[in-house]
Amino acid sequence: EGWPVVLWAHGTVGLADACAPSWSGRSYRDVQYLNRWLKEGFAVVATDYEGLGVAGPHLLINNPMLAYSILDSGRAALKAKLPLANKFVIVGQSQGGAGAVSASSYSATYAPDLNIKGSIGTGVIYQDPEASPEKNQLKLNPYEVSPSLAYGIYSFLVTQSLYPEIKTEDIFTPEAAPLVEQARNACLTSFMGDIQSAGLSPAQAYKPNPPANYKKLQQKQSNDYGYYPTLKISHPLFIGTGANDRTPDARSQMKLVADACKAGTVVEGHLYHGLGHSETVNASLQDSIPFAKKVIAGEKVQAICKPDLQ
Repeated sequence: EGWPVVLWAHGTVGLADACAPSWSGRSYRDVQYLNRWLKEGFAVVATDYEGLGVAGPHLLINNPMLAYSILDSGRAALKAKLPLANKFVIVGQSQGGAGAVSASSYSATYAPDLNIKGSIGTGVIYQDPEASPEKNQLKLNPYEVSPSLAYGIYSFLVTQSLYPEIKTEDIFTPEAAPLVEQARNACLTSFMGDIQSAGLSPAQAYKPNPPANYKKLQQKQSNDYGYYPTLKISHPLFIGTGANDRTPDARSQMKLVADACKAGTVVEGHLYHGLGHSETVNASLQDSIPFAKKVIAGEKVQAICKPDLQ
């Protein structure tokens, strides 16, 4: 009947076409991770997202875009006449974690032809519909040099691509403006290094009072594209979170576990002691591979809605 399939949803790589994983390759972390899935008997289908490597902007945390990219990759794989089973597990990290949950949310309506057995997300980005916009944003110490500023700059460029009337100088200081330009073509790892070497903190980067319409447009973008259409998912969901994760905060990931459980999804949540955003990816394999094998075999998954530190 063919190999079961992992649909891989990659983490943030940048906005430029050259950042597309099919062009630039993958981090060593991801190579290790995906090789493990291959070793365990899964085929891996790994798409670039819309706007990476092709015409048009890449819209970052745009849940419909992520979902359709991932689900379409599954359809393409089935049409390719390869020895693959119509048995899929969607797997993603960070931006791709949001993609995995999004694809799960949209799968019943957008891709009912795909037999999705389960989904796995690590470092999942979750916009809580009950929280204020400020609470949903990545928290950084304003006075500390922070490479994570890269995410905020990329996010600005996405907003600007949708609303070109927004000018860089309306939001960023003259000190930060050249780095904003750099972000258009710089991929994430090198861009984080650029921020570090420039010694730029959020307080030095952002003007203190952005125009009111900028916040409104950001909120509109979030309302239109940032939320999951439903957390009631018909297949089991695995969420792996590093307790030290700040990108996004581990607490928001635990809120996702609680909210998805409340919505009626079978969620297997795991909280990893002492691990951050990146380290959780490979550490979670000890739990996510048994989860995947269970769902592929049609075995029952035991819900863990309040995971203990492990």
